[in-house]
Amino acid sequence: MSPKSILVTGCSVGGIGAAIAINLARGGHNVFATARTTSKIPPELSALPNVIVVQLDVTSKSSVEEAARTVGQSGVAGLDVLVNNAGAGYGMPILDMDVEKAQKLYDVNVWGPAAS
Repeated sequence: MSPKSILVTGCSVGGIGAAIAINLARGGHNVFATARTTSKIPPELSALPNVIVVQLDVTSKSSVEEAARTVGQSGVAGLDVLVNNAGAGYGMPILDMDVEKAQKLYDVNVWGPAAS
């Protein structure tokens, strides 16, 4: 199997996205590791030679467009796989819920993957 070009969202340290990206990169694939704050991407991922770190906030149209430009200008011939891992959680009884937090959660978990 030839190496694939893969973009993984939500690669902050300690998360599933970072673990997925590390395993894919160690498997020989070209990986675009993304996070809202790139300094939160673990060094063991960002230091791999076949990993390109990309800033990406899946709730921001301009951030998605900039990430797409970065991928397009990377020299890699397009993406083979997109792993929409970015997400958030918010456990709260609905009557106690902060509406702004709930809206942000929906933006990340529903509209984020649709926009990516």
